[in-house]
Amino acid sequence: MKLLLNLACAVLLLAASPTLPAGEVHKAVWGKGEPAKALALLKADKTLINSKDEDDCTPLHHAARFNHLEVTRWLVEAKAELNAKAYNGFTPLHLTSDKAIASLLIRNGADLSIHDTCAFLPRAAAAGWKSSPSP
Repeated sequence: MKLLLNLACAVLLLAASPTLPAGEVHKAVWGKGEPAKALALLKADKTLINSKDEDDCTPLHHAARFNHLEVTRWLVEAKAELNAKAYNGFTPLHLTSDKAIASLLIRNGADLSIHDTCAFLPRAAAAGWKSSPSP
């Protein structure tokens, strides 16, 4: 029964997809977005690296969620907070469905032991990870 409740909690959190982020850099990495624009904004203003939108998501959350590998790589190299928590306790590692991004985050110190608000660990998403196309 507890497993069923946890699963229902996870489905509700994922289904309640946050609204389009307000900040320009957040919009640039949302969905298909404009990754080149996001990189230009981030490089021009380093204070945006860990900026949060109305859902407490950082650019790294969105880059990881929407599988923008180049942006994710740049943010990791720029020392973005790998374990920043969004409103639902998700870290960027909770959100990615991309094996290359997950590996990049883990190799650079993303914490596999952080629970989201439903008590799920990032590795619970591992079953859904897919591989990035080769560059």
